[in-house]
Amino acid sequence: MIDLATKMSITDVFIEEEIKSGALGSGVDIFKSKGVMVVDIGGGTTDVGVISFGDIVLSRTIRKAGSFMDDEISKYVKKTQSVEIGELTSEKMKIELGDLHVEAKNIVNRYAGRDMVKGIPKWVMLSTNEVQSVLIPVFDEIVKLITGVLKDTPPELSADIFKNGILLTGGCSMIRGIEEYIQKRIQVPVKVVHNPLTCVAEGTKYLLKNRGDYLVNPLQL
Repeated sequence: MIDLATKMSITDVFIEEEIKSGALGSGVDIFKSKGVMVVDIGGGTTDVGVISFGDIVLSRTIRKAGSFMDDEISKYVKKTQSVEIGELTSEKMKIELGDLHVEAKNIVNRYAGRDMVKGIPKWVMLSTNEVQSVLIPVFDEIVKLITGVLKDTPPELSADIFKNGILLTGGCSMIRGIEEYIQKRIQVPVKVVHNPLTCVAEGTKYLLKNRGDYLVNPLQL
């Protein structure tokens, strides 16, 4: 990325991880000694990291996030109802019907697709329970990723995380029931930040104030 920017005659360039920008943009002072764990469930990847003293101590990534969930929903509809749906439709299904609560209200919605046999438009009915069955395996992989990072986190930082909880950022952190679902499986408090969709952009704005000079806390500029 830096080489590409340089070739484009852009001289002021630095790269930062989304988890750091997300934490900063949500109002967390990542420059303290206390450990902060951030889970960013975006469109292309899910990133899990631990931050302390303004730097990332440990981080891991998997390519299972929003777009992957959309693809899995699309595959499910194609397999069970022989109907093809577009990317925007599968994303809409995820947003409207995605719910990880154990006793989620089973809502049934109607969506437009294309009959795979006849090639004509066709309505498809999809329920909350069906979408949940598709999403759970993906979130189980995310839980496994979080657990792995927790196991490798230094003890002193683990204590901070257990006390202050894990922060969720990114669009898919807005899926209903996500806090309870993850917390129940890792036994650590989990909280979605107040601005999951914009925190990365807002954090990047802070970091740009000092162009990556972490000797200065951008929150104090």
